[in-house]
Amino acid sequence: VEMNPVLLKSGGQNEKGEYMCSVLVLGKQVARETYGDLGKRTTDLRTMVLESHQALAEVTDCDVILMEGAGSCTELNLIERDIVNLPLVRSLQCPWLLVANIDCGGVFAQIVGTKMCVSTRDWSLCAGIIVNKLRGEPKYFEPGPKMIEVSKTAPDHGT
Repeated sequence: VEMNPVLLKSGGQNEKGEYMCSVLVLGKQVARETYGDLGKRTTDLRTMVLESHQALAEVTDCDVILMEGAGSCTELNLIERDIVNLPLVRSLQCPWLLVANIDCGGVFAQIVGTKMCVSTRDWSLCAGIIVNKLRGEPKYFEPGPKMIEVSKTAPDHGT
């Protein structure tokens, strides 16, 4: 359970028509509530995620722990309530990788758009960019990577 300490599952709708979420913590359901109410748990859930990360680090004695975020690291409307992605990177001061999915189209816009939405401080911790699901001849991907080679600067949004 330390590897996935918080699991959020869609929980349908309540009698008022509000969308519900089941909150599982360390493998046990602790609540079924609206997504708005879930936002009130952010601090506690983030603390638990950090504690689980620390427990894994101690048990495994690994130099690297690979963590997977959820959704986008640039959900600007949700970032203050986010318990994974950049808030976790900030707390741990660890490097992160941006994975852009070419299958969805607009992979270069995904990369440049993410850079533009991320603060300078957060972008400075980005260790690299991975383009996922590239099919076909890599030569047709050129000169895209050269066109988006970016410096370690981005607009500062104060986050």
